[in-house]
Amino acid sequence: MLSLIGEIPVDVFLKEYWQKKPLLIRNAIPDFKSPVTKRNLFEMAGEEMVESRIILENHDNRAWQLDNGPFSSQKLSNMPKEKWTLLVQGLDHWVAEAADLLDHFRFIPNWRIDDIMASYAPHLGSVGPHYDQYDVFLVQAEGQRHWRVGQHCDENTPRLTGTPLRIIKEFEETDRWLLNPGDMLYLPPGVAHFGIAQGECITLSVGFRSPTDEEMINDYCYYVTERIRTPTHLKDANLSQQAECGEITADSLRNVKQILKDRLLDDTSIARWFGSYITTPKSEDIVIEAEQQISVANLQELLVKSEHLYWNEGSRFSFILDPDHIYLFADGVEFRMEKSLSTILKRLCAGRKTAVSALSSALTNPAFLSLLVELYNQGSIYLDSYDD
Repeated sequence: MLSLIGEIPVDVFLKEYWQKKPLLIRNAIPDFKSPVTKRNLFEMAGEEMVESRIILENHDNRAWQLDNGPFSSQKLSNMPKEKWTLLVQGLDHWVAEAADLLDHFRFIPNWRIDDIMASYAPHLGSVGPHYDQYDVFLVQAEGQRHWRVGQHCDENTPRLTGTPLRIIKEFEETDRWLLNPGDMLYLPPGVAHFGIAQGECITLSVGFRSPTDEEMINDYCYYVTERIRTPTHLKDANLSQQAECGEITADSLRNVKQILKDRLLDDTSIARWFGSYITTPKSEDIVIEAEQQISVANLQELLVKSEHLYWNEGSRFSFILDPDHIYLFADGVEFRMEKSLSTILKRLCAGRKTAVSALSSALTNPAFLSLLVELYNQGSIYLDSYDD
């Protein structure tokens, strides 16, 4: 995890820049080595399970056109020499080294981290001037990219017609920078930006999750209704005669409001729903049950032969504390554990890689061992076990 963003302490970054204004960080990750090559990305773009897109600046006399993958090797090899971009989404779901990169960003809560998108472009390749609804760190992985940063935008900002992309019609430049490998640009939501490859380059976009109120309300209401075991009927024992039988009175509305508040505004329900909701994988292809299910005895054998425990690439881990328990959430599944395990579960949630030796104090605890077995079997963790 970074303690400094360039030369800026993390607490200063969060106070002065996070969701407020852009920041260029030179040599943010010293000696940075790209976790993928052009060849890797081309191969991934041919896979059915990997989300990939090509954006062409001009195609059939139309500007900024989108093509969705998967793509054949022939198509990719026949692309123009410049002015197009290949995007591969969820790089951290498929490449362990990319997943490891996310540990640099744990100064932001786990539940806010979304994924890494890789962008390959030949000379002058771009996805056009646009803005996003989420925070993003743009890490230059290979080659150089020229970034132009512009005005703040919203849903009322005029966009180009004739393209499925959200291309800004009038880009108002405020800053421009040339990024080299290891450099990083932070952009808050709504800031217009326009990146143009200078020769071949790869850029990694570390995006942050920001669900809408509509998405959360819809999911939470479903969560609550699924868990109502004994429905409560509306009652009005204090009903009095109304002057107008067609009126829905203020008293009636207060009664309805109270029922909804009792069901929906329960702190425990909100916490447990949110923990599961926000750690649920983006795709069912990301976390897959272990082919060989194990028992506690099997796990203990693996632990003896292992140095590290890893989250599955693309897995999400978070926890919530209450007065009596710690709730662990892993890939949308809730585990209610005794509070005595808080220290070790916090360690498990601290990053993708955990030394088995750091878990030793809990490896005689039956509840913790059972938890690890469930996490392993559901595909959320694995061990770097070796053979004798």
